[in-house]
Amino acid sequence: MYSGEWGQPNYILGEQGYNLPRQQLQDFFSSVYRNGCIKELDIHGIDFSDEFGGRIIEGLSGHQSLVTLKISGARLGRIGFSALRKVLKHLKCKLEEIYLYITIDNEEMRILCDGFVGNGTLKKLVFNGTKDISSGWRALSTVIKHPNCKLVDLVLNHTASDDTTNILGSALSGSSIRALSLSCNKSISRAAWQLFLNQLYHHKISQV
Repeated sequence: MYSGEWGQPNYILGEQGYNLPRQQLQDFFSSVYRNGCIKELDIHGIDFSDEFGGRIIEGLSGHQSLVTLKISGARLGRIGFSALRKVLKHLKCKLEEIYLYITIDNEEMRILCDGFVGNGTLKKLVFNGTKDISSGWRALSTVIKHPNCKLVDLVLNHTASDDTTNILGSALSGSSIRALSLSCNKSISRAAWQLFLNQLYHHKISQV
């Protein structure tokens, strides 16, 4: 489905994406690849976990105008995340914001984080609903501490736990993060919050 707002073209695939024939899906993305005006792509409810899906995602590599990618209710799997890693590592990547409203396991997070390392364009990263992936959060903490990391806005909604805050709290010190959201994380204990706030005490985060 296509919608235009303030002269800004947005391409949105809704829930019907579950049943889109492959040829129709390929034709749609072929037009996306060629369109140099698209700044935001919102993908919902499509399975990209096989080789076909991986090629669809990888086709976004080096897109000349795409700056915002939102993925929700979709399946990427290791193949899809490996393709997204290639998109992030492309020399002409322009992505500045990635929103992931999907469940991610430890290995998928490690694959994704490998794409973040060395990426010089990404400024905002949103996770929503990803929990219980301690080694995955450690991989993300390594990215945040990387001297080349350009992230300034990190959102962890419906995501964080005591382990998450403990792992990421120490990584924020000296990082480029300036805005942090931890909304709707009721499972974090008072003790974990206190430790986390102590870790942030000497870090300049302007918005929490």
